[in-house]
Amino acid sequence: MKKTFITIMTLLLITVTAYAELNPATYFEIEIKARQLAITGMRERLACMQDQNCPDSRAAEIDEIFQAVIINMYMKYNTTPSQVAAYYTHNSQAVDDYLRYNINLQVTLNQLTAIFESVSDKIRPLLEMQ
Repeated sequence: MKKTFITIMTLLLITVTAYAELNPATYFEIEIKARQLAITGMRERLACMQDQNCPDSRAAEIDEIFQAVIINMYMKYNTTPSQVAAYYTHNSQAVDDYLRYNINLQVTLNQLTAIFESVSDKIRPLLEMQ
């Protein structure tokens, strides 16, 4: 567990600006996959939290598992979350224009945001009770 955390933190702290393989379409493809994976992990965590027989350690384990899954997804694109963020920082106009002209993409992102917020709203009170 500790090794996974250290690996994840190391990858997150890499601030390499080599993002030449990214473009607006790839940027959103990665963002959508990352959000979908995060939501899946959140749903699993919520199910565990709602189950009185599921120990708190299992909920934390679910978080770690999905953090690793998300990092692995970034690695399949030969990038990191930091590189994707840097790409947006340096190409925000192109990314924003791409989004503006892709209604289906806007709808997908809005749906994922709504789901994320809904699941978060269910998790929050359970965390406060712990």
